[in-house]
Amino acid sequence: MSDFGLDVRSDLREVEKLFKYLGPGVAKAASRALNDTITTVRAEGAREIKRKHKALKIGDIKREMKLGRATRQLLSAGTSTTGKPLPLQHFAPSSKKRAGVTAVMGLQRVLMGQAGRRVFQVNAYGNQYFIRRQNKGRSIKRIRGPSLPGVFRANLDKFRTIAQTRWATTFPNRLRYEIEKAEAKARS
Repeated sequence: MSDFGLDVRSDLREVEKLFKYLGPGVAKAASRALNDTITTVRAEGAREIKRKHKALKIGDIKREMKLGRATRQLLSAGTSTTGKPLPLQHFAPSSKKRAGVTAVMGLQRVLMGQAGRRVFQVNAYGNQYFIRRQNKGRSIKRIRGPSLPGVFRANLDKFRTIAQTRWATTFPNRLRYEIEKAEAKARS
């Protein structure tokens, strides 16, 4: 399981001191900004993973990334992903009799195999791809690609930069809205 989270409770103490008259408005603005930020991290993160693994589909990536939303009481949000290595079918496999089975791993198409043993497809097991365990014998094992948590962990730095830039623009906008709302209430 890979996790990425944002916790802004310590950052908000100074803001709450400056804007005491807003009351729970600061927490409201922060929770909305956190939810906007984490949603953006999920979308942009899926696009970033897609750039590095062009055979994966953005919908499949986003489906595996679960969001933890912030509330006014819990000012932290995050995204996590769990999962096993993905079946080779997710990596656009192509088979040619002489060349063997190739798949798109990362940005390039590579020949699949291990120690001179070729990969083959077995129709009886849902068209999954297998390789023989030994040079001789009938024992086979399923071939899979990388797991989504591994790909997710490899991009954590990029996710952090996305989150920091999004938070820096979203929180002031949400706070400004709460300030305007409080000023309008005070005028009426």
